[in-house]
Amino acid sequence: MRGMPAPCVGDETAAPPRAAMAHVPGGPFLFGPRREVRVLPEFWIDRFPVTNVEFARFAEATGARLPEHFRQSGFLERKRDHPAVGITFAQALACARHAGKDLPTEEEWEKAARGTDGRTYPWGENYEPGRCNAGDGLRRDTTPVGSFPKGTSPFGCQDLAGNVWEWTRTFAGRDVCVVKGGSWFDPPVAVRADRRFTARSSFASASLGFRCVVRSEPIAPLLLEARAPRAGLRLSEGGGEEWTLLLAELRARAQRAFATDAEDFPGIEFAAGELDSILREVLTPEPAPDSPLPPGPVPVPAPPGRARPPRVSRSEVLVGLLSALGTFFGLLGFLA
Repeated sequence: MRGMPAPCVGDETAAPPRAAMAHVPGGPFLFGPRREVRVLPEFWIDRFPVTNVEFARFAEATGARLPEHFRQSGFLERKRDHPAVGITFAQALACARHAGKDLPTEEEWEKAARGTDGRTYPWGENYEPGRCNAGDGLRRDTTPVGSFPKGTSPFGCQDLAGNVWEWTRTFAGRDVCVVKGGSWFDPPVAVRADRRFTARSSFASASLGFRCVVRSEPIAPLLLEARAPRAGLRLSEGGGEEWTLLLAELRARAQRAFATDAEDFPGIEFAAGELDSILREVLTPEPAPDSPLPPGPVPVPAPPGRARPPRVSRSEVLVGLLSALGTFFGLLGFLA
């Protein structure tokens, strides 16, 4: 077995990484909806998302603030092995650094989930009920990590589809991070490994958690301080109101586009910058007035040729909407 390198997370004083990590060898893989060839050096990634009990130990050791729902009577006893949620980006980064690790980049996360063959889901090309905790299972809550071994990725990671969205350290704009994987609240189309959503780093959600990586080669550190979630966010167990608002806004925008000029509507492509813009407006709250923004990283450059979406026909719009939003609307109708 290969030895694990010293953690590369800037100048942090690192504790030894935990053993429950999967080795992802270096080399090429297929990235994104278009299966672009990318190359990464080897790294190690947590087999499971960080759990409530692990985050509680981090908070106890460092004095970091716990989300409010941790204080509910019997919470840790009931959900010790569920993914930790209600965690901002900076809190997740602080927890990772305390363990001698880092948050994965979007590319690292995708390679761990999709292997080298660019599969759509961690287990293969087609969605199969029972392989993950997604909205079609109607559990309406997180499940203990590792509850769906049939959804294991090629490198041995679990819960990369469903259960909770996961922070990455890839930025889609100033203070806006890419999140991956879908959650217990979302329909199958949202748990595809090639899809991306975005959230402001100060955002915290009942369906958003994280896992960590250790790299063989260092990358530029992120100099952010842990901050408490914005007061007033609804983070009760079984929540998910923020995604309901998102879906409602997507539906409204689609309806408005058809009512005006469908020929100019670019359709829905979950990896496109247009949807990222919608998510920034709808999904992420503004920072609290007394909570200054952290230093902004260098934004990820837009892919070539994506400055202006191509014109499409009315039939192409219909196909795009049905394939990308049909399941979302069905879920909304069930919940209504």
